[in-house]
Amino acid sequence: RAWRVSRAAADDPEILALRNATLSRAAEEHRSWPRRHWRVAAGVAATVLLSVVTGFYLRDGEALFGPDRAHMEIAETVIEPEPDYRTAIGERLSATLEDGSVITLNTASAVRLAYTGEERLVELMNGQVFFDVAHEADRPFVVLAGGRRITALGTAFDVHLDGAEISVTLLEGRVAFEAALPDSSTETPHRAELNPGERLMHAAPHDDQTEPLAQVARVDAQRLTSWRAGLIIFENDRLGDAVAEMNRYSPKPIVIEGSDLADLRLSGAFDAGQSAAFVETLAAYFPQLRVETAADRFTLEQRA
Repeated sequence: RAWRVSRAAADDPEILALRNATLSRAAEEHRSWPRRHWRVAAGVAATVLLSVVTGFYLRDGEALFGPDRAHMEIAETVIEPEPDYRTAIGERLSATLEDGSVITLNTASAVRLAYTGEERLVELMNGQVFFDVAHEADRPFVVLAGGRRITALGTAFDVHLDGAEISVTLLEGRVAFEAALPDSSTETPHRAELNPGERLMHAAPHDDQTEPLAQVARVDAQRLTSWRAGLIIFENDRLGDAVAEMNRYSPKPIVIEGSDLADLRLSGAFDAGQSAAFVETLAAYFPQLRVETAADRFTLEQRA
């Protein structure tokens, strides 16, 4: 019963904020965790009951992120492993990790951490995260996302996992990208290195493809990562693509009626999550467009 109640409350924005704040504090104070962990966790325990706050466990005397190891095998038979950090729709979160690296989660994102003495491993479970990595030459920083592996050494980059597709945008430093092909025993993995200002787009291969789809292109990296400041910037983008991006930040979707409207082009900067202001601007920007507002959606229609 306690598990069911805590899971039902786990996605509440206030609960997520409490949980993420506790995890951030724990990460910053990880060296003194054995003495302080009960005091740190007590602030949210009454609200989230047993499961929402993930603590630390010890492996060979080293503190790692994750559930209490003594209870992990039992817990994994009951629920899926919990992320160490996650955000709800429309929420952003920044956290400083124990090595000084900073991660910033975009809307509806989740990560798990597994730091060891040899490797700093982060799994992007879903969504989008910006990584500002502290340099440690003898301990690489590795992001796993949808079967791909991104290795960084003292760098700042963005990773967005959307279903089977992934994009990696590099602002500074260097990253190495690697994705295994379907039959890794006979094929060599796909590898690429990115330079600052480049973005790699990678899609998993379909049944009739032998190679994954991967493209590297020069981009405006600052514009593509403007979400960190709460801004979504479009430059001659399709309205259909702009609406899809805005919908990531709001539980109330925008729906386009008609392919002709979806092909309209849009430029501008908008506040993430402000769908009402966005559609009002569209109505003023495109005279052929009309907005219908309902309780559960905004609909864009062709004006008669």
